[in-house]
Amino acid sequence: MTDFWRQQRIDRISHPDRPGFSVHAVEYPSGAYFLHVRGQFLMTYQAEAVLDLTDPSNPDHSFFSPHVVVDDFTGSDSPLFVSGIRAWNYTGPEALPGLVAKLQTRAWKRVADGTIPADADQTITQGQCTVALHYVVTGEKTWMPLGGPAHAPSAAPSPSPREWGSGSPVVAVVDTGLDLSSATARQEEDENNVWILDRDADADTLYATLPDGGRTPELAAEAGHGTFITSVVERMAGGLVPVVNVRALEPDGFGTEASVLAALDRLVKRWPGIPVVNMSFGAYTDPTDYSVLDDDVKDAQPPNSPPLALGPWLSTYIDSQRDTVFVAAAGNCGQPTTPFWPAAIDGVIAVASLAPDLTKSLFSNYGAWVDVCTVGEDIVGDYPTGEYPISATRSESLSGGARWSGTSFAAPIFAAEVARLCAVPPAPGKPPKKGPEVADHLIRDLQHHHGPPGCGVLWDPVRWVGIDPRTPLP
Repeated sequence: MTDFWRQQRIDRISHPDRPGFSVHAVEYPSGAYFLHVRGQFLMTYQAEAVLDLTDPSNPDHSFFSPHVVVDDFTGSDSPLFVSGIRAWNYTGPEALPGLVAKLQTRAWKRVADGTIPADADQTITQGQCTVALHYVVTGEKTWMPLGGPAHAPSAAPSPSPREWGSGSPVVAVVDTGLDLSSATARQEEDENNVWILDRDADADTLYATLPDGGRTPELAAEAGHGTFITSVVERMAGGLVPVVNVRALEPDGFGTEASVLAALDRLVKRWPGIPVVNMSFGAYTDPTDYSVLDDDVKDAQPPNSPPLALGPWLSTYIDSQRDTVFVAAAGNCGQPTTPFWPAAIDGVIAVASLAPDLTKSLFSNYGAWVDVCTVGEDIVGDYPTGEYPISATRSESLSGGARWSGTSFAAPIFAAEVARLCAVPPAPGKPPKKGPEVADHLIRDLQHHHGPPGCGVLWDPVRWVGIDPRTPLP
């Protein structure tokens, strides 16, 4: 039988002309996959200057031209451009990972040899020259064939309307958007309760785009991912904590570094210093160990390096803006050591998932880079109404509520507690609490409450705040 949510991802990979962006997957003997945008890679401005691919007199020009061209969509106002990165398209016959490795190696060699073009900054270092694939991030119901939660969303009672807090948001959910017909969205009556940053785009959050430009008749694989997480945040924060929903991923759960970066950029420009940001998505980057390849590319890059666009942006923002804490899902491939991005980026709080008995969920990633663990199985939340196809012969009828499992849903449980504490009015004469400060204090308070090995400290919402996220919403 066909697994429809996996089929939507296979469809992404098998149709290069799919609207929006297409995806390429590379499989390794270990069974690991990694995803990148078909035919597209990223370069820092320093790497561009050193390689100078647009100069016909450059010896490297004939090697890559006419197959390498700068992509038009990264205009001067895009977050990529502002971050010192530009997207390039490649239309040649060579496999893109190999081409990127060659570009990276050539850039570093030119710096080492001192053969930098005369009009380039002569102080450029190898560390500034980076060429990388443009990676794809996915919502946390991991795509075929590895790992993932044990089940698709299953029906749960539809929640009753709830009262939300007013004022500027305290916590942001960056995800697949918010179903405007959901119980969560219906509370957003005067834009002082649930804020929706991407209201116009959110009209198309439920159905995946087909290769012909049409839409799937059934709910897309992750149509309710952002809606579900937003409702979990609201409930676990105890109500009255204003939430903003920001769209970064498509309804089938796919996004790119550029789309996530653009969503984060929109968010921090609209609400600079927002205390908490939840990111229940992620990716592995190229697992190739270039050191075992040919000498000409052996130093191209370490395996599974932080993604070029998302990694530096988050690191820079965390270092320079100490008002916001980023919380991310640890991933659902059951990996004990391999870092999952952006959760493994320094300064981001990575959250693993636990079963109801507080043992590690079989699907949850874990390792030294994980900070916190909390329940992530059989969580209940809002979900769009519609048919969710499970196989060629079976679908799940959902009517406003669902039960779901994944590190995607553990992360907002912890993020909500940080947001709840941030929303508590400060003592007279004291400044408002900042997200990183609150998160650090909470994790320190939990130091004697250990989760399973490799899962960080334990946050048990049932024990400490009396809310069980696995019980139906009131």
